[in-house]
Parts: sequence; structure tokens; C-alpha cells
Amino acid sequence: MLEELGLSPTAELIYQMLLKNAELQEADLVKILSLPKDVISQGVASLANIGLITETGSRLSAASYDSALRSLRNRNKMKVAETERLADLAEDALATFLIEYADKSAEPDKTDERIYGVENIRDRIAQLSKDAESTVDTFVPARTQRKSDVLASRELDRESLSRGVFSRGIFLNDALADPTALSNMKWLNEHGARIRTTTRLPTRMLIADKKIAVLPIKQSNAMYGVLVIKNNGSLAALNALFDAYWENAVPFHSQIEADSHELSSREQQVLNLLALGNPDSAIERELHLSESVIRRTVKSIMTKLGAQTRFECGVLAAKEGWV
Repeated sequence: MLEELGLSPTAELIYQMLLKNAELQEADLVKILSLPKDVISQGVASLANIGLITETGSRLSAASYDSALRSLRNRNKMKVAETERLADLAEDALATFLIEYADKSAEPDKTDERIYGVENIRDRIAQLSKDAESTVDTFVPARTQRKSDVLASRELDRESLSRGVFSRGIFLNDALADPTALSNMKWLNEHGARIRTTTRLPTRMLIADKKIAVLPIKQSNAMYGVLVIKNNGSLAALNALFDAYWENAVPFHSQIEADSHELSSREQQVLNLLALGNPDSAIERELHLSESVIRRTVKSIMTKLGAQTRFECGVLAAKEGWV
């Protein structure tokens, strides 16, 4: 699974063992994995080379997700487009690995739970929301939302926010083009939740109080069943995963609620690319946005400038000093 990072199956096994065990030595890995010492040494070297593990004397430990990701993004100094392409692949591979690791390392016969059935899943999530004392973090990877689903969760959101629970949600950029999702983000933002958006998310996820996580058992069908994780090692990785995506996501208010006479950060990016003569298709690729989001952003820019055509938009933007 971590082949996008250039790692061998042996290196992946070593990384998984180090996630589970705080500190091990190469001799421990030789015994646990029943592999020759030179094979283990090669795997350790490849992991250390890209920052996925750290060495303190003879002790080895897995790096946190955020520090590993920073190392991956900084290790090459190639041209921007290729660097970003490889970094995106590496980020997705590492995120997927940690999510599946959390699933495989769970012990459902002890503290973790597997829940099936739409109503059972909704009831368990509702209970977690009611029991949350300090924080609720969520990944919402849907490009659209149904009104019935939003309304079903509205009272739970209202109740937890009114109790002072600190709520953070990350949505997709493309969801901004969906009226229901956009309305939901506005409502959450107005009621005290912190909302950000990003180009992609690895899974649907909810983490309550940093100590209980909910992940879908099947990525292709979130309502088939969920895994409720309480394992400390898995939770540490999942909390770091959320924090890394949060750090790189764009605050909702800076995109949607900018002053009516000023451009949001996304509008400025789109306008700069338009001014350079880029067609919409090139802007989509550059900013990782859908066609509908680009059209909506251009329309917003034209409205703020009072322009009727794109040509007039360019002229007025230049007069305003926006390009």
C-alpha cells in the first residue's frame, strides 16, 4: 500500500510494527518478522530515508503522520508540478495506510466495536455526539449532501455546540457548489463550529474527545457498517491525520464570507490565472477544483466588480488593482 512512497512490503511491515510498538531495535524486528537481518536493515534504512521512522541510538520509533508528511514534501526539490503530483500520491498512500492500519489493529472483542445497519450507526453516532465533552472532529468527503441527512444531524450539532464542545469539520472544495452542503457549512460556521475545505479527503471520519474514532468498514459504502476505535495507538495516528489535513485546509469564512467589495483567497487565485489567459480547464487542473466551482467563483468575481462579461471583468479588475 505504501508503494507510492517507494517502499517495499518488508518496509511496510516494519512501519506497521513500529506503529504498534513504541520502541524496537532491529534485533527485535528480526525475531518478530522472522526475516534476515540484512533485509530488515534495508527496510529500516528506506523508512529512515523518507522520515517515516526516527532512530535514537539503537531504538527505532514511527514518526507521527504530520512530521512524516512534512519530510515527504520536503525531500525532493523538483519542478513544482511534478513535486506536487508525487506529494499528493504519497499523502494519499500514507493516509490510506494509517486508516486501514487502524482497522486491522482493532480488537473488537475487547474495547472496539463494529456496528451494522443504518439506524444502529446513526444511533451510535448520536450517542457519541451527546457524550462528547470537549471536541468533535469530522471529515466530510461528500461532494453533495441530502437535506434529510443535514436536518437529521442539525439538532445534535446544535446541542453539542451549545454545550461548548469545540467542533471542527473539513469538507471538500467541490461541496461549496452544492446548495445544501454550502447552507450546512454556513449554519455550522454561524453557530460556532470551525469549518475548512480541501481538495480531497481520505475517508469519512469522526473523532470525539480525541479518544474515540468512527470510520466506515467499507470505503465504498459508508453506511454498510462502522468501526468504533478506542485503541490508543490507532487514535494517535488518526488524530495526527486529522490535524495534518486541518493545517493545510482553507478556512471557510475566508472563501465565502469575505467582504462584498473584496476578493476571497480562492477568487484571487482564479482571477490571477484568468488574467494570465488560462482557460477554465487549466484552472481546474491547477487548483484541483471542479468546473462548477470555477464557474461559481468567476460569477462571484463578476458580481463584485459589476461586470457583465469576462472581458469587462478583466478591465475592471485591472482598474481596481486586483491583477
